[in-house]
Amino acid sequence: MNEYRKEPYEEDEEDELDYNESNLKDDENEKGDDPEFKKTRNKKVAINLTAVLEKKPLEIFPKGTKITAQVVLAKLRELARQRGKKLTIFVEVMDQLNQLKKIISEHQLGSGLEVKLTCLLILYRSDNFVRGTNYIAASEWLEVVQDVERLLTFTDSVNIYPRLTEEEEVVELTSEQQTYKVNGDILSYIEKLDDLLIRHLQAADPHTTEYVALLKNENVLYKLLLDSRTFVESFHNENYNCRLYSLLLSHVYYKKLNILKKVDELIGVPHDPEFLKKLCNYLYAHSSIGPLRARAILCHIYFLSLHDHWQEARDLLLMSHLQDSIHLADVDTQILYNRVLAQLGLCAFRCGKIVEAHSCLYDLTSSGRAKDLLAQGFTNQRHSMRTPEQQAAEKSRQVPFHLHINLELVECVCLSCAMLLEIPNIAANPYDNKRRVISKQFRRLLEHNNRLPFSGPPENTREHIVAAAKCLSHGNWKGACDLLFNIKVWPLLASLDKVKEILEAKVKEEGLKTYLFTYGPMYDSLRLDELSGMFELNSKHVRNLVTRLMIRGELRASWDQERDCIVMHKNEPTRLQHLAKQLADKGAVLVENNERFLDMLTGVYGYRDNIRGRVGPHDSQVTRRYPLRGEGHGGRGARGIQGSSVGGGRGGRGWAWGKGGGLDAPVESFSGGGRFDSRFMQNKSTLAGQL
Repeated sequence: MNEYRKEPYEEDEEDELDYNESNLKDDENEKGDDPEFKKTRNKKVAINLTAVLEKKPLEIFPKGTKITAQVVLAKLRELARQRGKKLTIFVEVMDQLNQLKKIISEHQLGSGLEVKLTCLLILYRSDNFVRGTNYIAASEWLEVVQDVERLLTFTDSVNIYPRLTEEEEVVELTSEQQTYKVNGDILSYIEKLDDLLIRHLQAADPHTTEYVALLKNENVLYKLLLDSRTFVESFHNENYNCRLYSLLLSHVYYKKLNILKKVDELIGVPHDPEFLKKLCNYLYAHSSIGPLRARAILCHIYFLSLHDHWQEARDLLLMSHLQDSIHLADVDTQILYNRVLAQLGLCAFRCGKIVEAHSCLYDLTSSGRAKDLLAQGFTNQRHSMRTPEQQAAEKSRQVPFHLHINLELVECVCLSCAMLLEIPNIAANPYDNKRRVISKQFRRLLEHNNRLPFSGPPENTREHIVAAAKCLSHGNWKGACDLLFNIKVWPLLASLDKVKEILEAKVKEEGLKTYLFTYGPMYDSLRLDELSGMFELNSKHVRNLVTRLMIRGELRASWDQERDCIVMHKNEPTRLQHLAKQLADKGAVLVENNERFLDMLTGVYGYRDNIRGRVGPHDSQVTRRYPLRGEGHGGRGARGIQGSSVGGGRGGRGWAWGKGGGLDAPVESFSGGGRFDSRFMQNKSTLAGQL
């Protein structure tokens, strides 16, 4: 969120939470190798360490010092300047801050100093990382939450503003200054808490009780965000509000309404079913930061997909046009977009939209990098050189475990959709399977299984789907359903009973199509009631399905209304005819390449300069792929188009090759009406036409 912070209430590179590493350099860089300085420094460090180890209170002020607000404020500013330096000892600083807290309370120095000290406590505790990690301990995190809650209690009596200078701060009331003004940014502290919690969840083992305990802290943070709404909205700054609402949205969008209701009851706030929609509408209307609006749209689509609102989610994605510009977004937004596509595909599958589900999930699963695309792990790739900085950046972008989308479920849904689409497609084109490939991934699995000398019982998800595809290709829809429903990953899908009913109906429909494509040519006619009983479908539904296949030209048949049966026409080409057609096509391509090579050598038909008056009055009407073919004076006539009624163009009048017509005596084209040169063709076109 730091990259979206702009002025006047937004953070930038000099954020007090993310201090520059140059502050780690202290006075020793200025002193250089001065031996007196080193001696004094070592002595001071030894005294401080001794005091800390022996639990002796350090002397904050010299004896006899009069305690006033300005003296305490100067000490607090001194401790603030020590933050981030090498010689700063966390235990010592915390001891001094605790003593200052007691002094402020005993001398009643005012709420301004209490707020100033609490802000400094938050900053120091946020930097106290566990050794060798980038997060703080859970107990320390809860103390920071308590400090932020304490700050919110002072908002009525103390004005806490971000970006106040030391001269603008007011910690002591006078006749001229009647209100306290303290430099502090509560929203930045909450954003830092959110970042630290995510880091800790990323590093924790998700299969332990530690992760569950950390996950409970999310409700604490969510309540803190809700409590801070009144304070943040009091600034009347839209960008400031958008930052808070974006944080709230990130903790809501992946939860179902029943879970959100229980969370609201647990933290003691009223439940609002339209809460996420209100957050998104505000971000749509008031966010001047593009990425925040894009993330709000994606979160809204994810939430709608989670609750099976397919039409609304699809329309919102298409109207946003995010798919056209997502490659220009930052990496985190691209990861969220991939997660939305995965959830949208699962939503489409639960609603029975097989084609849409496959189109959403295909690119995600066929790449082999689903873990990387969803930020749920790393894919071991050969020949990939990643620098330590790249590895650290990728690790920091990983999604916590409770946000993961099950990859096996995504793959199972995608392959099931591919099976329902590809099996009828293969049956409809038995001799030319490569003409229209819907899923290359599924085709590879099917071809690999067909090459195996022995196929045992299915064990994993892929083997179950391939075995079901083989049953479906023979019209055995019951065996296909049994194999599909035996996959162990289905219980992870919401509304399982409804999904199984939809999936069974789809398997019956595709099984009927496959049966008609495969075994239809073997019948003279098929009774409607027999088909309805074979696939356990309603007669009206079977009639509609078969009629649709007839209209699209996929099934060559017609209805006999009197006998209520399907009459097969049996005009499908045989395998020999398919092979002959392929031979003719390849011969035509060979001839075409031969002609083009000849044109390059002789310099005719577009390869010579366009001489004025070359185009004759009887131009060929064939395609303009070769612009001057059959149009020159004395040139060859254009070759006829194979299999069409358009003949070859007539040769031009004698210009360089003779009087009337072309290079040699023309021969009638196989397609009729036109002429073409037979000198180099050797009547191959006529042979192809006969085939």
